[in-house]
Amino acid sequence: MSSSPNRRNWLRRTATGLAASVVAPKAFSHPGTEPSASVQVAALQITDRPALLKIHLNQPNDSQPRAGCIRIRQQGEPNWLSLAPLLNRNIGLSRRARALGWHVLTGRNEINLPAGVFEYEAFADINSAVLRGAIDPAKSNILKLEPRNLFEPEDLWMVPGNTHLHLRKMTRPEVNRYLTEIPRADGLKVVFVSYLERATQTKTYISNDYTAADLTALDQPGLHFGNGEEYRHNFGPGAEGYGHVMLLDIAKRILPASVGPGITLTGDDSTPLQPGIRMARNDGATVIWCHNTFGYEDIPNWISGHVDAQNIFDGGNRGSYADSYYRYLNLGMTVPFSTGTDWFMYDFARTYVPLRPNGDRSPQAWLNMLKRGRSIITNGTWLDLNINESDPGETLAYNRPTTLPIKAHAVGRNDFGRAELIRNGVVVAGADSRRVRDHFEATFEVMHDVKEPEWWALRIAHPNTGRNELDQPLFAHTSPIYIDYQGERVFDSKTAQSLIDEMEQSMKQIRRFGIFGTIDDQQDVLAIYQRAIKQLIDRL
Repeated sequence: MSSSPNRRNWLRRTATGLAASVVAPKAFSHPGTEPSASVQVAALQITDRPALLKIHLNQPNDSQPRAGCIRIRQQGEPNWLSLAPLLNRNIGLSRRARALGWHVLTGRNEINLPAGVFEYEAFADINSAVLRGAIDPAKSNILKLEPRNLFEPEDLWMVPGNTHLHLRKMTRPEVNRYLTEIPRADGLKVVFVSYLERATQTKTYISNDYTAADLTALDQPGLHFGNGEEYRHNFGPGAEGYGHVMLLDIAKRILPASVGPGITLTGDDSTPLQPGIRMARNDGATVIWCHNTFGYEDIPNWISGHVDAQNIFDGGNRGSYADSYYRYLNLGMTVPFSTGTDWFMYDFARTYVPLRPNGDRSPQAWLNMLKRGRSIITNGTWLDLNINESDPGETLAYNRPTTLPIKAHAVGRNDFGRAELIRNGVVVAGADSRRVRDHFEATFEVMHDVKEPEWWALRIAHPNTGRNELDQPLFAHTSPIYIDYQGERVFDSKTAQSLIDEMEQSMKQIRRFGIFGTIDDQQDVLAIYQRAIKQLIDRL
């Protein structure tokens, strides 16, 4: 990732650009889909529309159109307006989420407003500043917006993708519009739309109707869609079971996609996830574990080498980095970091991986780079970590004590509180965020003496009290930079023993809650855990 001289230039640039040019001044629930009884008034619907407002969202210092989001309300009023025919950015989510008032701009849009003075807020992607101002359409009916960029992932060849998305209770034309407009407004370049099943609700899952060919047909310049499947098991509605796993870029679906009576209301629990995972991998699919540590089978599949990447915060804020990422890294494993949004794009969550600007940017190429572990996950804050001119996902090797420079930088339009440097799972340094004009930054450097195997990563403080424009808690984390010392990688015996203990506890839960036709069926499931336990015991 250090090969391009342009990839680090953004740290040395002084951001410039225009503001706005206007003539006048353990059950598992998905965020954003829950009932919102506390919301008394939804976004107002305009019925009197004498004034036409033309909105032009452009690239910084350029007349080229740009996608993004805007919300508008009458000056002095608390509620944001419904801006039909613009698409509500949070369509499909709760009334509270829709009432945030964000609507999608495709670059050149027109809306009708009644007489009066209006306040607006607008942005493009997570890397732009938020523009705020006022306009009276009766005096000027053109609103020109050119939000400046606070950071430039494209200069670093970093391409954002969403690895986990389903849609429901929509028509096919609505889904086509959703997938055409919202990913572009969010700045995404790759989106995976996946199939899944549930006994009584599958018929409402409109995204299930989309084949790989259907998704490819929705491709646009700079935006590509990939297909997948969420393969899963629960010991009851929403209860923990073997777990959930994404099978992306699958050649054929592994059916049934949901196993066990907890989801399907039929059969037994004799089918673990591992055989289906192996079938998909044999067909070339990429395997991503969902929902952090949700499910018992994550550890044995990671230990056995059947998982390519680890999702966190995909459909909620379950657990922490220490629950999964840090434990696997402390066993010396390479762990690619990933994330998505599950039901609808309720958040700006995305995974960045490096792809050459003029090279292959297909979903397959994107997944290949994800599996190499050079990713950054975020829903608003950009992170840059550099150790001796090496970037996240790279490996340094030393045979004798060495002093290394470590440089860390974080930037975002929302206050992320603090950037933290992680060594082998422990916070060892950091810096508080500081306001710089219309955004927040944190920068620091340390010198470190390497005397043993290590891994290093950069994150913003977790849990984080900062929130993005979609009212979701901020997160951001780089993949690690690995440091091998005298031919060895990190291996922590206490971590290994804790994972053995957890797998033994999972086996007890399976014996307690599982329904099996025969003892042999039960033993076949438990054997997956027993083999992984033996692998760790052998290493110990």
